[in-house]
Amino acid sequence: MTAPTAFRVTRLRVRARRARMGRVFACALSGAVPALAAQQVAPAPDVDPIGEYLTAIERAESLGGAYAAELVDLYYGMGQSLLEQGDMEAARDALYRTVMVARVNAGPNSLEQTPYLYSIADLELRLGNRSGAIDVLDNIYLIHARHYGEDNPALLPTVEKIYDWYVDQLSPAAVPLLPADLQNLSYLMARAAALTEAEYGLGDARTALRYRELGQIHYQAIRYFTQTGQSPNPELVLPSEGSSNLALLEQATIDHLKAGEAAFERAVLAWRENPAATDLERAEAMAELGDWYLVFKYFRKARRQYEEAYRLLAHSDDYRGLAESYLGVPAPLRFLNREERFARDLSPAPAGGLEVSMAVSLTGRLYDVEIVRAPEALSPEQLTALKSHLESTRFRPAVVNGRSQSVSGYVWKALAQDSEDLPWSG
Repeated sequence: MTAPTAFRVTRLRVRARRARMGRVFACALSGAVPALAAQQVAPAPDVDPIGEYLTAIERAESLGGAYAAELVDLYYGMGQSLLEQGDMEAARDALYRTVMVARVNAGPNSLEQTPYLYSIADLELRLGNRSGAIDVLDNIYLIHARHYGEDNPALLPTVEKIYDWYVDQLSPAAVPLLPADLQNLSYLMARAAALTEAEYGLGDARTALRYRELGQIHYQAIRYFTQTGQSPNPELVLPSEGSSNLALLEQATIDHLKAGEAAFERAVLAWRENPAATDLERAEAMAELGDWYLVFKYFRKARRQYEEAYRLLAHSDDYRGLAESYLGVPAPLRFLNREERFARDLSPAPAGGLEVSMAVSLTGRLYDVEIVRAPEALSPEQLTALKSHLESTRFRPAVVNGRSQSVSGYVWKALAQDSEDLPWSG
């Protein structure tokens, strides 16, 4: 990241001086009518915050040089004032100058510059310079990684903050996600998962859920790449991610497939290693790895996971009675469920809700789908669309007496979270 040139700084000063000259010229014109001026109280001159900042900057430079420590606050304050006036390019120039002075005074890798760098990233994105924003984020990561060490858990809050910035700034409601964004998000979540494990240990629920979240992001990336046919633009990938090589990025889908499987496997291991975990949580983690396999048509691996999860519950002192109700009947896939609690809620579905008769194959395909009962608010067109959607959706197949089996005539009573969205088609 380069600092603004002297021309940029001069441009700010020229702009402020022109504004001051305009006010002086206006006062000179009003002075041409002295009688009128004598009868009225002269209005207080408008405050020119940019001019005041430039005057203070010139004074600080004359006393302490071009990199006087107090210039950090002055340039930052001027940048905020310019931003309030809508002059984003000039504000960006002032913020770059802020960082330059901060680095001279506190060191090139000082943590003190971080807030200013986030402000620059925001502005670069608002100005349409997406690659510039990514470079600044990468700079923030590298500064903290050099300070703490890449494998030090103290780096975790920084990684989480960068990830949160990404989610907030590049959400579909703000700036639509691009393939490179999913590449970056998966990289950041992989770092967060590894650092969470380093901080709390493998056998901790926070570690298990973080690896699960990592697997979910890999799935989203695969789905996006396959649906759009687009691959990440190397110029928009975080340099720290290490995948700026175009040939590597062309294999992004395969990489995400391997990494997603590894993430869900790590989540299973984390639940197994957790002494406070319940057998139900361990079984759900196994079944979610099965969900991953099922979606990508590794059907034998999926059945193995479902059957192993069933056996765990069937031999559990605490959950033996849940084996049939939890895994003995078909159910929607859950490996992408983020809103509900980790283990599935087996509370009875509310009366008057959605009920669907179906057959479910060993591969999770639905056929002979018939709507038995539906909320009155659904129109015939919506019911037709719902049936079509279900016919292209996979369910967890039933595990009966320890073996995965096809079932027919099964009536699925949807819970609220099930009927809101079933995204696992294909």
